[in-house]
Amino acid sequence: MVLPAMVYVPKPHELVAHFREISKATDLPIIIYNNPTSYRVNVELDVLAELEDCKTIVG
Repeated sequence: MVLPAMVYVPKPHELVAHFREISKATDLPIIIYNNPTSYRVNVELDVLAELEDCKTIVG
């Protein structure tokens, strides 16, 4: 599971960059954990759509 940044509240393009870089760094399957109440950011469908080409992001 990969979380958004915990201290900094990212903008959508920063979320995409964050998850994309993690995806590039590993061959392990990645699940994006979305918990807007705790992390003050909601990983919206448009962000997920931009990550569609990241083969290691599976959920």
